[in-house]
Amino acid sequence: MSANSVTAFYQKTRHFFIEIGVYQNILQKPAVRNLNNNDIDLLRSYHLERMGMMRSAIRSPSNESHLKESCWRALIGLQYFGQSEAWWQRIEDEQLRFIKGHGPIGGTPRLLGEALTSQLNLCRDIYGRRNTLTLSGNFDQRKRFCRAYIKCINDEIFRNQVG
Repeated sequence: MSANSVTAFYQKTRHFFIEIGVYQNILQKPAVRNLNNNDIDLLRSYHLERMGMMRSAIRSPSNESHLKESCWRALIGLQYFGQSEAWWQRIEDEQLRFIKGHGPIGGTPRLLGEALTSQLNLCRDIYGRRNTLTLSGNFDQRKRFCRAYIKCINDEIFRNQVG
């Protein structure tokens, strides 16, 4: 596959996750009210680091969709931080679960309400895993990220019900 083919597929995949409501921007109001300045700085630096790696690989300008993906990846990363198993594999597993349940990529997403509910359940699972932590202080940060993400998902569910 060429670099252009990979880039096009990656963009379709990101668009799919945004369309089903999995990727959300937790740095906008009202969700950002759940975060403190350290959380915001952490998320922005993580996003800039991701973009730095991606720019050399795909040479695309950063936009809102990249930030939404960074928010989701940071949330999942907080869940598995400090564990010996590679958390990148867990991110891929979660993404594949959403694709299988709500795909195909490039087509009309299926069962959007169920996708949002699955994302809420994932956030609640991340929020509730206090005993998996290896570093002190991480639980409070994870709790704030989850609250912000849950706020975004609940707003999306409300918009879909009203609209």
